[in-house]
Amino acid sequence: MKLEIDPDSELNLNLSDEVTVISLKKIDRGNRIEVDFDKASPLYLCLDLVYKFQLNKGVKLPYSKLRMILQEQQNFDAKQQALRYISARPYSEKEIRVKLSKKNYASQEIEVAIAFLKELDYLNDYRYFENLAQWLIEKKYYGRSRLSLELAKKGANKNIRDQICSKLFGEDTELDAARKLIEKKKETINRKDPSKQKTYIYNMLSRNGISSSVIRQVLEDYKFPNIDETF
Repeated sequence: MKLEIDPDSELNLNLSDEVTVISLKKIDRGNRIEVDFDKASPLYLCLDLVYKFQLNKGVKLPYSKLRMILQEQQNFDAKQQALRYISARPYSEKEIRVKLSKKNYASQEIEVAIAFLKELDYLNDYRYFENLAQWLIEKKYYGRSRLSLELAKKGANKNIRDQICSKLFGEDTELDAARKLIEKKKETINRKDPSKQKTYIYNMLSRNGISSSVIRQVLEDYKFPNIDETF
């Protein structure tokens, strides 16, 4: 729930002016408290904030404090929203920022949420991108250049991309990926016109970021019928 103070109802309030709590009501199955004021818009607060600021009927507080309470609630909501995202599946920091921004959270609230996830060790870009990279190599058969491109799209900076590629790509990693991709696509390859099979294989591996030297090696090692072009 994204909270906002209605500016139209508080145009004449200065930060030093006092507002008075006139009622409190449980909502959202008791998880929130609707706090009504005499001169300000109602706030929908978590129980912790109600207790922290001792908001009871008749309590007076400066309008500046009311706005501070609102900000704390919005920080809390941003953290809870981020936690819901990360509990469903892993995300990169960039992805969490984008999703929170789409929920209209302010930059300061997003920073609070990001710091909260990092403090809990729920948000770790290197770990996230390393796991993603391993999956892309094993399931998508990506070579180094395609992998780096896909990680960049997800928000990985160059330092993280370089570290992960150096760690995951050994001498034969691209060669193994290329052979597995060809094996997976073997029926499709064999349905191609014999004169176009090598070109199809070359382009397929190239799109997956397999280096030219590895592609040439694979084409030399694999003996498909009726493939006689050279590159």
